[in-house]
Amino acid sequence: MILTCWSIVIGNAILAVAYGLIWSGARNFEGKRVSIVVTLAGALIWLAACSIGPIYARPEARATVMAAIAITYALLTVIELWRGGRASLYSVIQGDAVLTAFCRVLPTCIW
Repeated sequence: MILTCWSIVIGNAILAVAYGLIWSGARNFEGKRVSIVVTLAGALIWLAACSIGPIYARPEARATVMAAIAITYALLTVIELWRGGRASLYSVIQGDAVLTAFCRVLPTCIW
């Protein structure tokens, strides 16, 4: 049996780090410095939110926090790729389309 701490808190913290790594990869792709603080900020926000009793107690509140983290990193990634000057690359256009669709669909899955 998996403890709820592992499945909820730690699992989603790892997921938030993964979203941050996607953003970091986009910055690296564009030749920009990667900020480890910003990469880990989503996980830190998640851990802080889980320490607030009413948020941890309600699955909808936890889902909202994780969705906000995911959407923020996805939008930051889209912005990095578009500002980088390689926006005409077909792979960048496809990646931006997928990330933008993700940002539009994710909030509908919460409630």
